[in-house]
Order: sequence, then structure tokens, then C-alpha cells
Amino acid sequence: MKSSTKPFPKTKIQWLWENMEGKRALYLIGMIGTVLYNVLQLTIPYFSGKIVDLFLTGENAVQNLQTHRDLFYRLLIAMIGFTFLRVVIVYGSCMIYEHVSQSVLYRVRNYLYDKIQRQDMTFYSTYRTGDLMTRLTGDLDAVRHMVAWVIRMVIESFSLFAAAAIFFLYTNWKLALCILVISPFVFWIIYLFRNRVAPMQAGTDEYVCAGEYLRKPRRQGVCKRRVRD
Repeated sequence: MKSSTKPFPKTKIQWLWENMEGKRALYLIGMIGTVLYNVLQLTIPYFSGKIVDLFLTGENAVQNLQTHRDLFYRLLIAMIGFTFLRVVIVYGSCMIYEHVSQSVLYRVRNYLYDKIQRQDMTFYSTYRTGDLMTRLTGDLDAVRHMVAWVIRMVIESFSLFAAAAIFFLYTNWKLALCILVISPFVFWIIYLFRNRVAPMQAGTDEYVCAGEYLRKPRRQGVCKRRVRD
């Protein structure tokens, strides 16, 4: 948290990107790996379709298997090779996401802890204990979850959607158009669901903090009675 950082207000992505200092290139590699992994998912249906059409259900399936056995083995090896490559890419990208998220979590947690340690007693009397505990626990875990999971899922969903749309257009453009027509309605339902759930989540966090604040005087009273006893 250097003084050269941009002042508020800033978006969530800008704030996360600012706290990824030193890990940004690595995070971009992980994002590229996610896109590449989803693109490679189309290779398995392609190779399996070739095997089924040429060697299983085609008119000359038996003859092709006898005369083009080397092609059959090459397709099998390609399927296994691309599957292994996908596993390596997805494992490496997941490790990158987790590593960057832990770095961001460590950076923000140290910054918050340093700020809290430098406050006076008026600060602790003004802000509820539950709010401060939530900032250092639940909110930071939400930041880690955003970096390690949410952004990856967004990239994976859109890249997989684009790759599947291209594959369907290549296979059967009428079927692809039927699927693409209903896509806006699906995105609209997701948008409505998000707008409905977000206020409920904020209300739940407020109840948790309020409960922590109401329990504080009771704990203080119990401590005072114990001291008197």
C-alpha cells in the first residue's frame, strides 16, 4: 500500500489489480491458461467424432479399421495427449490463482492489521467489534475467493461459451442458432438472481455484526462481576 496508489473511489477490479503488485504477470498467465484449457476441451469431441464416424458407425468402418489402423491409433493417442495437456494446464492455472490470492490476502491483511494497531481508543469505541472482526476474517476470505475462484469462473464460463458456440456453428449452424437465441434470457435470469441475493447477503453480514456488538456489553458485564468476585 504505497502512497503512489490511486485515490478512491476505485472499482473492485482496480483495487484487486493494485494489490497484485509483483504477481500481475503470473496472474495473466493463469488467465490465459484458463482460456486455453476451455479451447482444448473441443479437441476431445472432434477426435471422438472422427473415431465414431470412421471406425465404428461408418459404412466402411470395418474396412477403414483394417486399412487405416495407424490413423485409428493416432486419433487415440491424440485424445490421450490432449487430455493430459488439459490436466496439466488446469492444474497449473489453479495453482497460479491460489498463489496470487494468498499473496493478495497476505498483503491486505498486513495493511489492515497495521492500520488497526495505529488507531486510538476513540476508533474502537466508534466502530463495532463485529465489523472489525468481519473485515479481518470474512471480508478477506471473500477477497481471496474473488481472486482464486470468481474471476476464474467468469473467464472459464465466457471462454467455454464462445468455444462451444463456435463448435456448434461448425457442426450444425441451425442448432447453434437455437441455443444462442435463448442465451440472453439465461443471462437475464442470472442478473435478476444476483440483484436479489446481494442485498440478502449484505443484510446477513449486518445481522452478524450487530449480534457481535450486542454481545459485547454482556461479556464486559460478566468480566466485571468476575473481577468483583
